[in-house]
Amino acid sequence: MALKNAKFQVNFDFILLDKDGFVLQRFESPPADIEAGRTETIQDQQARFISPQTAAKATRIVYDMNINKDYSLLGPNE
Repeated sequence: MALKNAKFQVNFDFILLDKDGFVLQRFESPPADIEAGRTETIQDQQARFISPQTAAKATRIVYDMNINKDYSLLGPNE
């Protein structure tokens, strides 16, 4: 049977890289819920501080989205 909608709890991993590709800093976002078939805007504040020196050296940001929970299979209380 096909799903009528799918809802997931996700988080994002961010990696700040310098011009040579070396990792300056890594951090993870807090969990967020997203639902398939909807336009989602995910905005949150990060508790980790990025120093002005690190920000000045960063030339690239790499990010990945990780699925923590699939509510369409588990249900919201699991």
